Amino acid sequence: MLMATQILLADGHEGIRKLIREIISQRSDWHVCAEASDGLEAVEKAKSFCPDLALLAIGLPGLGGLHAAQKILDACPQTIVIADSLHDPLPLLAEIKKVGIRAFVSKTRIGTDLVPAIEAVLAGKTWVNLEDSNRCLSLEEAIQGARRMVWAPDPTFEGFSCSNCRWRISTEDAGNLKNIEQSFAGHTCTDYPSRAKAAGI
Repeated sequence: MLMATQILLADGHEGIRKLIREIISQRSDWHVCAEASDGLEAVEKAKSFCPDLALLAIGLPGLGGLHAAQKILDACPQTIVIADSLHDPLPLLAEIKKVGIRAFVSKTRIGTDLVPAIEAVLAGKTWVNLEDSNRCLSLEEAIQGARRMVWAPDPTFEGFSCSNCRWRISTEDAGNLKNIEQSFAGHTCTDYPSRAKAAGI
């Protein structure tokens, strides 16, 4: 008989952890081996159990989910990490991939998306379901899509700006829509420091 997939669950909200536990418990081949309420505890539990999979909230207290994921993967490189959050993942997709996280699940769709996300990563794939997408994507597809969608009018100056970073182009330099699209075609947010989204973007 095959051993159940051992899963570490880390979230600062007990209600979310309970919901995820209930979803996972419906599968006889999945088992929550440990739980944590903050990032530091998640890292310590991971070092103790070296789970097959870790499900981490990006907004973990103490040590954020991205930093916790990095430490967990350093200690247990065979562990597969899935991130979840209430917030838009678009600004984080490149960093999620860089850290080594294999999937992102929105907390608003935990009930429908968690199982297919786990199944995908256990099958060696990456997985994300964006709000404006009618299908599940790999992280690579989602990042490419994000790069095509980042340009937008910037109310903080006369021109257009990337919604994820400091890259921007003035109206005078942009000229027309075609030039804007050409300018952003080669733009990747990993080349620029992130910034807070300007109002209206």
